[in-house]
Amino acid sequence: MTAVEAPSDPACRPIRLVTRLVDRFVLALIASATIVGSVLLLGVDAGPALGSSVSLIEVLGYFGLATGTVLSLRVVAGVIRDGET
Repeated sequence: MTAVEAPSDPACRPIRLVTRLVDRFVLALIASATIVGSVLLLGVDAGPALGSSVSLIEVLGYFGLATGTVLSLRVVAGVIRDGET
């Protein structure tokens, strides 16, 4: 039987563990790259203005910070929920 056919099989446990760890690592990598990119965007002074004091680059930077934070919290919530890894 394969891992798809018998997910409760004890032999499939290492496969699920590695899959879960790789998924979390990729999500954490995407979250950290998003946060770093957003911080770099917030350091830029140029860009088109959306209002008198806000530029498009700042809006994208803050949106990226929020997105990266949510992705990071998803990783943390997954670790807390499982309790295994």
